[in-house]
Amino acid sequence: MTISKEYSIEVSEIKAVRLICHKCQASLSLPPSDIKQDPPEHCPNCGTDWFLFRSIELQQLKSFLLSIKAFSERTGKPECQVRLEISQPC
Repeated sequence: MTISKEYSIEVSEIKAVRLICHKCQASLSLPPSDIKQDPPEHCPNCGTDWFLFRSIELQQLKSFLLSIKAFSERTGKPECQVRLEISQPC
């Protein structure tokens, strides 16, 4: 028998989205309040290209980040909560 725990967090509880370079292992943490229109395309440390210019993957990341920002800035009492389910942290 396998027992697993799942956790859920409200989108507004996200402190940051972290991007980690596979080449140099440097990371960039983007708090929702600092999310701009365009995510970085290159590692700020070593300059490695993370995404091809105007790639679908870059556009998907941009949409994801802007959605997190929008949900974190919601005011008033929402009619529903939006939560992310994650596996148990190691």
